[in-house]
Amino acid sequence: MIPSRVEEFEKELQEKGYKKLTTCKAKDRDSFEWYKAFRYKNGNLKYQIFFEFWDFVKYGYAEWGVSVTVMPESCEDNVGRRDLELSVDWAEDIDKVEKVADSFYKFIRKADKY
Repeated sequence: MIPSRVEEFEKELQEKGYKKLTTCKAKDRDSFEWYKAFRYKNGNLKYQIFFEFWDFVKYGYAEWGVSVTVMPESCEDNVGRRDLELSVDWAEDIDKVEKVADSFYKFIRKADKY
């Protein structure tokens, strides 16, 4: 991702309700992250999504990288934390990532019942 696209993508994330994190991140080594918690109507946590930005420019490359971590941590459903890490071409497709996160959460809930 070229640096100007990073700014555009950050704006898209902000418009969708994500918040920028530079501390207390899911990963230690990325440059910064954008985070959003998904909750039940009663306010209980279902899962979180972190878009992690990696500054490869400082290593002599012309681009940034983006990866995604999905963290289901629902106390309501007794779902323990299981991370899904995505380093895929469509990591910039926010809607697709959110659909995958929801599907992963539903899968974890089913798997825990067995």
